Amino acid sequence: MSKSLKWAIAAALVSGLWCIPALAVNEAPSPSVPAIASPQIVSKQRSYRIPYELSPIDHILLRARVNGHGPFLFILDTGAPTVFLSPAAAKRSGVTVGKTSHVTLRSFHMEGGLRMQNITGAVQELAQLQGMNNINITGEHLDGVIGFTLLAQFRLHIDLSRSHLVFTPTGWQPHIQTLDSLPTSERSAIQSGADKSQKQMQDLAKMAGSLISPAQNVATNRRPFFGIQFEVGAHPAAVATVVTGAPAWNAGIRAGDQVIRVWYPGRSPIDVTNAIQAASALNLADSTKGVVLVVLRGSTRRKFTVVPDAGGF
Repeated sequence: MSKSLKWAIAAALVSGLWCIPALAVNEAPSPSVPAIASPQIVSKQRSYRIPYELSPIDHILLRARVNGHGPFLFILDTGAPTVFLSPAAAKRSGVTVGKTSHVTLRSFHMEGGLRMQNITGAVQELAQLQGMNNINITGEHLDGVIGFTLLAQFRLHIDLSRSHLVFTPTGWQPHIQTLDSLPTSERSAIQSGADKSQKQMQDLAKMAGSLISPAQNVATNRRPFFGIQFEVGAHPAAVATVVTGAPAWNAGIRAGDQVIRVWYPGRSPIDVTNAIQAASALNLADSTKGVVLVVLRGSTRRKFTVVPDAGGF
């Protein structure tokens, strides 16, 4: 199969993500439907810089832990109605699936320090993700989709020339009404359309699996994770925040430290004067070896050895 046809199949698989109606959003809740716990941002920052990866076919991929488990790999989809989690990921993270179409994710921790509680989502084996996983289109296993019920609470700044997205809380929480709360006739019509769409996607996924060998030589380089977030445009490279429990935190790096040198044993030290240089130097790290960060803490020069984590956060 030609490369162009393989990419076309992958694009077709993803294009149907938006049409899966797990939730509806109305002006007022139905009195007969139990209230959904309000989502809450547990971490307290004015904005969050969320690292991302681009898949070989340019999907935005984010990492997150669910109920303390993971990390799981999600596609960012502004057209998806909710946060979708695969059944395998749900089982691994202890998510309880009931009779209704929605579940509540007790905790949702995104790489970059964003911690949330009570996120409404859905557990579903999306044919689109299943198809892409079968042909190994991204080189990594996809566990779900991040959609409206989480994204609606933030102003998103997506600049693909940078290494991170910016999530800024707006303080607005949309009312979320589940598909189960709609009138029977309306719910049946929507569900029928969704089932038809998913059946088409499943057929496409099966066709793709029969045409493309699952043993694709697609490889992605997982960026090293330190848990350091620098002040944007800072001169020198000032640390804005450090993710609690991350490698840099465990090594002793704290907010306010100014990174002035990055040194890999066996290489020449890299002197840095701004945040961009510091981030670029840290991206050269090998997850199996430590890197020495020389920082200024106030007027004191200190050294810390950090072993980054390339497998998540």
